[in-house]
Amino acid sequence: MKRLGRTLGVITLLSATSTSAALFSAESNVAVTRLTGAAFTSSVAPVPVPTLTPPSVALSWSTVSIDSGAPISYLVERQGSDGSTTNVCVGANSPVVSGNAVTCTDSTPKSSVTYSYRQTARLLRSGLPTWTLGPSATTPIVVPTIYLRSIGPVAVTPKNGSASVSIPTGTAQGDLLLLVITSTKNSEPPIPSGWTRLASIGAGGGSASHLLVAYRIADTASAVTITSTSGGTTIAGRVIRFSKWSLSNPEPALAVNAAVAGRIATPQGLIPGTLRPTKPYPTVISFVVTAGSHDLSLSTANGFNLAQSDTYGVSGGNETFGFSTRVVESSGVSVPLPTWEATPVTTDWLYALVAFA
Repeated sequence: MKRLGRTLGVITLLSATSTSAALFSAESNVAVTRLTGAAFTSSVAPVPVPTLTPPSVALSWSTVSIDSGAPISYLVERQGSDGSTTNVCVGANSPVVSGNAVTCTDSTPKSSVTYSYRQTARLLRSGLPTWTLGPSATTPIVVPTIYLRSIGPVAVTPKNGSASVSIPTGTAQGDLLLLVITSTKNSEPPIPSGWTRLASIGAGGGSASHLLVAYRIADTASAVTITSTSGGTTIAGRVIRFSKWSLSNPEPALAVNAAVAGRIATPQGLIPGTLRPTKPYPTVISFVVTAGSHDLSLSTANGFNLAQSDTYGVSGGNETFGFSTRVVESSGVSVPLPTWEATPVTTDWLYALVAFA
């Protein structure tokens, strides 16, 4: 069965087959009159997959081909939760075909917006579309207010001594810096001047340990000094850097009423409860530390992405530290938390949770 349709001076003739979809279009305007037929390899438009590559969003999808071998053009549309609709991946950022993949970059996303992307494969003649596969389904992605930029190296103090912890290279004034200090003794180390405590939790007994998280907004300092004051104990520290998505964004601020910290004595690090951010589009950060050498992973991610799993030597043996992040769209909603897993198994975890926007 054939159907003849007319829209805005373009006559489209559709013909369906049982093995593949085929579309023929007749175009008539003052510049050109022609009939083009094409059989395409996909009856459903491939869905673009967005990936945050701050301050841009990278998009990729599978190619669409025509049996005639004619080149295909792709129109990419972005729809925002702010009500905006924009054609992106244009000019220098136009889609690029490499093998069976198409990639492009959206260079204009704004922070604190959820975007959905779709693409339409088109056959152009004289710069005008004579054939389209039809728009794809959309894939949403949340653009945060801040994002993980870099992780500084771990520094370990000597026993009853001090160590300089490097601020990540490239840190700019206004970045959010998180200082994480761990030890194998249940004793809170001194908090360096200019830093604000977020969470502090310790555990005694045979698996004695401590986890401290503090923060500050970056200035011109290139390092921070940490000091062990517990007899015969070393401590380890690292600085984690988050940057604003847009330089015009306000200074990052705590997005929960208070950080959460605790201890879990189970084979899996199932962090209890939920977290309820107080600001929209926050980045939630889950920290864990456990004694010994382990590979950490997320057995139940709940939207979190593993950012680091690192084992290092301290007095009394090794420690393993990990953290993961998740961007949340709304404020005032309960965010389900991740379940951590260690190989080999551990039955003693310390954890902390914070959120910034």
